Amino acid sequence: MRSNSTRWAAAALLAATATAAGAQSTLGPSAFDDEVVPNYNPRRSGPPPPAIRLEIEREIVVPGPLAGTAPVVRADGSIALRGRDTEIAIPEGGTPTVTPRSPEAAVAAASADPWVYAAPGGRRRYRAFPDGRLVGERRCFLARDGWWRSWKIRVGAATPARPILFGRSLFFGAWDNRVYALRARNGHRLWATDVGDRVSLSLASWTGQVLPPGASEPRTVHLVLVVPDGSQGLLALDPFDGRRLTSLQPAQEAARFATAPGVTPDGRILVGVQGYAPGDARVVFVRVVPAQPPSRGKPAHGTP
Repeated sequence: MRSNSTRWAAAALLAATATAAGAQSTLGPSAFDDEVVPNYNPRRSGPPPPAIRLEIEREIVVPGPLAGTAPVVRADGSIALRGRDTEIAIPEGGTPTVTPRSPEAAVAAASADPWVYAAPGGRRRYRAFPDGRLVGERRCFLARDGWWRSWKIRVGAATPARPILFGRSLFFGAWDNRVYALRARNGHRLWATDVGDRVSLSLASWTGQVLPPGASEPRTVHLVLVVPDGSQGLLALDPFDGRRLTSLQPAQEAARFATAPGVTPDGRILVGVQGYAPGDARVVFVRVVPAQPPSRGKPAHGTP
């Protein structure tokens, strides 16, 4: 077994290393501006994603108003959705049922673990604090609570929603109208893109197969899905560089997307839509399809 002196020496060395790293990676309120931290990404190894569009497949009317959490598909195929003070269950092929949210459920939701854990083994975890701080930690037997801070950054705006981990990158939205991508390992910024309104809801990741027109084989497409506040749109961003690939507006006039997006096991996207009246709401099923090339129209008479 290690002696106490060896253990404490190792702890001191680790603390000094972590402090130095934290001092270098901790950014001030305005240090994430584009003029200070330009976007950075390695060269794309494969072809860019094909042209796509989002298409509403079907929708289910539910009683509103809706809360902002994403619809969830349960193991039995039913959909769970939260209203402001209710729990909404939609059986597969059935009629939605509404029950008041119990105090126990409200407490459980408020005390849910705010950390996002990396697989395998959950040896790293990440958290966004509402004041704009993002923190990455790793497991360490020398730390009092078993976790040691790897990096910390701060953006100049609130970050109320949990980040998402997609591959080796961490994505989150903020109230400065931006979606950010960081290297999960060290917190270095990859890109930041303006989506036109502040982002209060959680993001979602989507991966699926799309067959472009004229192609013989489908292409794998990766997306980061965003519902900005008040923008009435569902946005699909390229996780590589943050470029907006496509967007979708609700079919109903004066309606807006009001929940975070969710993704079903079969690759469909679920999102809640809130109508003008508080009780007018629905769950929309969205799928990713290839964009059709624009038609050239009929040539004029006598034109070859």
